[in-house]
Amino acid sequence: EKVSKQPFSGPRSVVAVMEAHMATIEAQNAFLKMLEEPPGATVMVLVTERADLLLPTIISRCSEIRFDPLPDGVTARYLEDFLSVESGEAERIAALAAGNLQRAARLLDERFLGIRRDAASMVELVIEGKARRLPAEAQSAAHDYSREETADLLDEMIAIMRGFMRGEETGISPGAASEARSRDIPADIRKISAASRNLRRNVDVELTLTQLLLDLAGRWY
Repeated sequence: EKVSKQPFSGPRSVVAVMEAHMATIEAQNAFLKMLEEPPGATVMVLVTERADLLLPTIISRCSEIRFDPLPDGVTARYLEDFLSVESGEAERIAALAAGNLQRAARLLDERFLGIRRDAASMVELVIEGKARRLPAEAQSAAHDYSREETADLLDEMIAIMRGFMRGEETGISPGAASEARSRDIPADIRKISAASRNLRRNVDVELTLTQLLLDLAGRWY
């Protein structure tokens, strides 16, 4: 209804859909109809850092505009000026946020910090080849986290992997990080992305995590 309204001033109105990748497949299919026949005076903007989780039919109807990650200094100043974070802590969080203001803000939340720590722990176990511990880790995460939080955990695993590629602080041991940078990180990111898509299709959480972690461990060793 809001999309169909005429703009209050100016020739067009702009509707921004934040975190578009979080929409279910059903919601994306419903949204597709709007993209196919958009109201004449409305510009639709889908904001996402995970375009791989959007339906190909949606991507084909959009023009892609990429934005580089923000410098750590900009993120740290945002945390200090708008969220009253002390300078030293702001710099630490900015390094982990990898240029993403939303992730930086979420890293102030204890629940999300727990998800981040678990993601780092899983990645480290995979790198170190401790495959026997991975099913228990998957079971624990499936018990502790909702489906949405598990998707956040996978997103954080991807952020850690990308951090390896850029030589950034990732929160895992220096030895494991050094070992990781010699591996085929893009292939592992694709595996995690596929698991994330399965979660959004309501595939069993524990099964998805277990298969992913064992598959990654097999890929590393």
